[in-house]
Amino acid sequence: MLKLWQLKGSMSLLSLADGFFLLKFSTEEDLEMILSGGPWFIRGKPFILQRWSPKFKPKRDEDAPIPVWIKIVDFPLALWTPTSISKISSYIGIPISVDSLTANRSRLTFARVCVLISKDSILPEEIPIEIEGEDLTLKVLYDWKPGKCEGCGSLIHPFSLCPKNPNPQPPKFRGRSSSRPPLIRNHRSNSSVRVQIPNSSR
Repeated sequence: MLKLWQLKGSMSLLSLADGFFLLKFSTEEDLEMILSGGPWFIRGKPFILQRWSPKFKPKRDEDAPIPVWIKIVDFPLALWTPTSISKISSYIGIPISVDSLTANRSRLTFARVCVLISKDSILPEEIPIEIEGEDLTLKVLYDWKPGKCEGCGSLIHPFSLCPKNPNPQPPKFRGRSSSRPPLIRNHRSNSSVRVQIPNSSR
């Protein structure tokens, strides 16, 4: 981890039950850099990081959603608001956060958003939207797409560790942390995302 992350401060790591780890950083800057960066891979495996919650319990939930980072290309400038970004990205999953460049509008070629996805998520390559009666299509790029278990569709384990596998293999190193509450709870539908342009953006 220290080779992967060029930290300005220090970091401590605690091993918890069921393949979970607790990381503590001495600086807020390092924490935000790691949470907004990635996806991170350690020993060739995705290392899923999320903020700690007081309700966290180190128990694996095979149906739990996982966070992925997406880029929404050529995001309409008139819609570059927290509400519109959350509404449009909810077509993919449950929005959690955006990176600093998206929040500060210092990079306008794409909006980068972290969303929670489940094993039932479709992960489309495009998002259809409607702005004042005009249909548009926004391209979506994924920093990393998780593979689904062939046996049960879980995003947490491969088929080699699936209970439905007649010849399961012993588990190897995996790590992920707890989830944090989403900003909004809109679920993706099959229809397009309808967005109103705020008056302040005209």
